Amino acid sequence: MAQSIRVLHIDAEPNSGDLTAVALDREVDYIVVETATSAAEGVEMIENHFPDCVLFDSDILGQDGTKLLQQLGNEYPDLPVILLTADAGAKFVNEAVSAGVTDYFQPTSEPGQYQLLINRIKNVVQSRQSTERLVQQEKLVELTELTASVGGWELDLEADELNITTGASRITGLAQDADLSRDETIDIYHPDDRPEVQAAVDRAVQTGQQVQNTYRIQPAAGSQRVVDVTITPSTSNGEVRTLRGTIQDVTERYERRQELNQIETLFQHAQGPLFLIDVGDEFTIERINQAGEDATGISADSAQGQPLSELLGEEQATKVAQRYRACVRRQEPLEYEEQLQFDGGPMYWKTRIAPVVIDGEVEYIAGSTTNITEIRKRQEELRILQQAIDNTEVPITLSDPSQEHNPLVYVNTAYKQLTKYSEKEALGRNCRYLQGEDTNPQAVTTLRTAIEAEEPATVELRNYRKDGTEFWNRVTVAPIYDDDGTLIRYLGTQDNITERKEREQELRAERRSINQALDTLDELFYVISPDGTFRRWNNQVPQTTGHADSELADMRAIDLFAEDDRERIADSIKSVLSGETVGIEADLLTANGEHRTYEFTGAQLTDGDGNTTGVVGVGRDIADRKRREKHLELLSRVLRHNLRNDMNVIRGRAEKICAESSGAVTADAKQIVKMSNSLLELAEKELQLAAVLREEPTQKLLDIKQVLQQVTSKVMSEYPAATVTVECPAEVTIRTTAELEQALEELAVNAIVHNDSESPEVRVTATLVETGVRIVIADSGPRIPEIERSILTDGIKEEPLSHGAGLGMGLIREIISQAGGSISYTQRSPTGNIIRVVLPRWNHVWYA
Repeated sequence: MAQSIRVLHIDAEPNSGDLTAVALDREVDYIVVETATSAAEGVEMIENHFPDCVLFDSDILGQDGTKLLQQLGNEYPDLPVILLTADAGAKFVNEAVSAGVTDYFQPTSEPGQYQLLINRIKNVVQSRQSTERLVQQEKLVELTELTASVGGWELDLEADELNITTGASRITGLAQDADLSRDETIDIYHPDDRPEVQAAVDRAVQTGQQVQNTYRIQPAAGSQRVVDVTITPSTSNGEVRTLRGTIQDVTERYERRQELNQIETLFQHAQGPLFLIDVGDEFTIERINQAGEDATGISADSAQGQPLSELLGEEQATKVAQRYRACVRRQEPLEYEEQLQFDGGPMYWKTRIAPVVIDGEVEYIAGSTTNITEIRKRQEELRILQQAIDNTEVPITLSDPSQEHNPLVYVNTAYKQLTKYSEKEALGRNCRYLQGEDTNPQAVTTLRTAIEAEEPATVELRNYRKDGTEFWNRVTVAPIYDDDGTLIRYLGTQDNITERKEREQELRAERRSINQALDTLDELFYVISPDGTFRRWNNQVPQTTGHADSELADMRAIDLFAEDDRERIADSIKSVLSGETVGIEADLLTANGEHRTYEFTGAQLTDGDGNTTGVVGVGRDIADRKRREKHLELLSRVLRHNLRNDMNVIRGRAEKICAESSGAVTADAKQIVKMSNSLLELAEKELQLAAVLREEPTQKLLDIKQVLQQVTSKVMSEYPAATVTVECPAEVTIRTTAELEQALEELAVNAIVHNDSESPEVRVTATLVETGVRIVIADSGPRIPEIERSILTDGIKEEPLSHGAGLGMGLIREIISQAGGSISYTQRSPTGNIIRVVLPRWNHVWYA
């Protein structure tokens, strides 16, 4: 059954109106006609019960009728108005159209005329309804309505002449005064569409009914266009003599629909979960694709229109909504990782959301997500394994036999401490770079043969550190295979057996001649004359210094030390000559420029009469002691690691007590959790500071603008409620320490976490100054405590720290110092802090 159409017939003669209503009711039962006998009555009926179409008799076209048409055109531009008139002259029709008439109909006495009127009513109503449906559909697919490009035309069938408006000229590319026939007009359409256009014209001429369709045209200049064409026949004496209509350029809309079809296809068939969130009064689910259903177990149909709290629960929904609000507020994409629980257990997701902005407002949030639960588990397992390997006291390496020369691809901390080579210097090279002049070639051959045969092997080699010092290395290599039996790595372990080798050498020397004890001592034994020249020495002196006996005879003792140490050594010799016993540590400078750390102990030498004849002394190589100190440092780090683990256990149990108890017990448990967090923070800051102090600072080119953007993105992802703005008007690439980003991030995080505002704000500004580049971090939070400000500007002093913030400030201070920069602090008025970091001009390159 056809949809009901309400028609208002405005006619000054009620009888005529009654006849029209009866005739239309007789023809079809879905058209309901109401009659008004005046313009005022017609307006009142339209306001009370809006019709689908208005029939307007020409006999009411007086002053009131014309005003009524103009009023309808202004207030109800989409309401179709059909003029019933016996006068079909062009002048009369043009005046009616100008007054606001949509179409006109010329009643006749011929059979079927009311059917023609019904068709005319249906056409104008359906045209309006189609337009409304199109607008609704475009809103549903998030498109803004395109402004239509429309033109009009008229084809005189008797004269075979086409007239077009300016709009039609613009759309078709035809000159407005072009003299085109009916056939020439059809030729502007695409060759494949011309038969259909011809058939539509013939149908309009033969039936007198309006025809509407979409075709392609080919303008003389420009690309192919898609147009909506409406053909409305005009009859005279029952014969169609003129065709009038509109042509509308819908190319952009057509292409947009094609794009939307493609987007819809991608949305439905994308392998990853996709979702669309309606911002509205609350965040509700608009769409979920099939991959999203599969990943989460949430039905797209049941989820549509549901708020987040219904699907995720209040707690999870609150956290997710914070991300969404940040995305809406900043109107920019966000990427983050989150833990959510649906029907199963908790899962980790890597999510990216982006705002859908319509007319300047965020209407939707589009997002994609990936289940990274298994990846996170593997990462955690690998992190624990990596940490265990990194922190073990045994030097460990991994090499890649699939690459040429079997280069190292991993070295742990113990290896770097043993060899003095940094990770960057070690990776990508075969470990033979540790070999040197005194390395036993037979042991090297044994090791190489075992590697080529994919067999494990252990050899003892004399290796050399980066500084040239030797050490004995017990090397073990073993092949590692994957599940398919393919060789993928060689595992290497090193054992510093230098002390054992040295002890063996000492025992052999002692067995050779106990009577030559002085010459076989590991220590340097010497006698110095009062004038500072050597008088006697054991064999260790020339062996250690690299100077022959003949050279030592003409040298002063201070000549064996670097210029910076000579004055200190000379003062020590004077003190011993005066009767004091002196011990001193200094680097012995060998003939080849090598520095070796020794501890020297001297005593006054006198003759039988008590006269001072010189200084007798012993020099001890304390490299082993230094290594032991490093080993103690390593043990300290292991202790800190165990402390963190134990404190984590304590914190976990205290949190459990908090959850399961109340009253004073809960308060005590909360205090334990707080103190545990403080100790863990202190340990973490100590580790970071120790790492900075332990490693040699490395420099690289850093794009300051990019660094600040990365810091901002990371900090705002971790603290979505905060706002961090960055100003860096010029692109600046600086050669500075790689840890600079860590220091800037630490400053930004401190400004946020110590701010009691719900929405902390931090402003970071980078500018060029005469001395270099200045980075200013300003916040509106509470004042930084005096002790922390002192550490930030002056460094850590030898006094206890009450919490990890002091170490955090020390870490920032150390990184800036290693970069050659300076850091200062001022208070912001009325509240807040301003920290200025200046990096020197000598190590940067400017790009305008």
